[in-house]
Amino acid sequence: MFWFNLHLNNITIKTLTYNNSSIDYQCFGAGTPVVCLHGFGLDSTYFSHLPDFIPNHCFIAFDLPFHGSTTWNEGIFCYPEQLRDIILSCPEIGQKPFILLGYSIGGRLALSILPYFAERITRLVLLAPDGFYVHPAYWFATHTKFGNNLLKRVTSNPKRFLEFLNFTQSKSLLPKSSLKFTKSVLENNNLRQTLYNAWTGFSRFKPDIEKLIQLINEKKLPVFLVYGKYDSTIKMAPGRVFHQKISTSKWIELETGHQLLHVKNATYLVNLFKI
Repeated sequence: MFWFNLHLNNITIKTLTYNNSSIDYQCFGAGTPVVCLHGFGLDSTYFSHLPDFIPNHCFIAFDLPFHGSTTWNEGIFCYPEQLRDIILSCPEIGQKPFILLGYSIGGRLALSILPYFAERITRLVLLAPDGFYVHPAYWFATHTKFGNNLLKRVTSNPKRFLEFLNFTQSKSLLPKSSLKFTKSVLENNNLRQTLYNAWTGFSRFKPDIEKLIQLINEKKLPVFLVYGKYDSTIKMAPGRVFHQKISTSKWIELETGHQLLHVKNATYLVNLFKI
């Protein structure tokens, strides 16, 4: 692998070459490495403000495949082993121990690669994590040929599905927040394509939760599970079951929705990184 830096408006964008792909990432702050995996439709800049209130840490944030300015040319799927190799090739990480942070779908990715780094990860921080529960609609859209074709059709031409959503909205059949998010994605050409690519591409990240529970308890790895009380995107209950089976887990609920990394939550976020 190769890597280079691009300086743009005081932001240093770094690039790793992985086989036929280029992986962009950024480093924010200095100190203990924190590998950051963002959520759907986001990129590495989502973590850029963390050093403002969390000093002595270097937040190494990747533009994940199918997101940001990363160019993924390894096929329609990304596999846990590939993400592992990308992280291993990052010069800012090297052989150092690090904190692993995953937000939303990045939480599922973090859980999936945890076994590869069990000897090096010093704590696991999961913010509104996906990965503890597989929604039937997601499984249908990513693990069946018919479902994936239907997903591709909807994301290519969403007119009829948007009409259906408008009907459900008029009848108050679905939560307003869920409808708002779904419509905002389907009405945006770029996000629609990202939805198909990310749902399909990350479908091979399937963490074995029972094995993870055993591994985390054996290593006595500190785990922080953070949720928003008003989050309509990620269900809390499966995460709470996981938390209750981990002897070193801490559960935190914030007075917010899915956007946990808001500055208003700074006081709580700082505590996640204290020794």
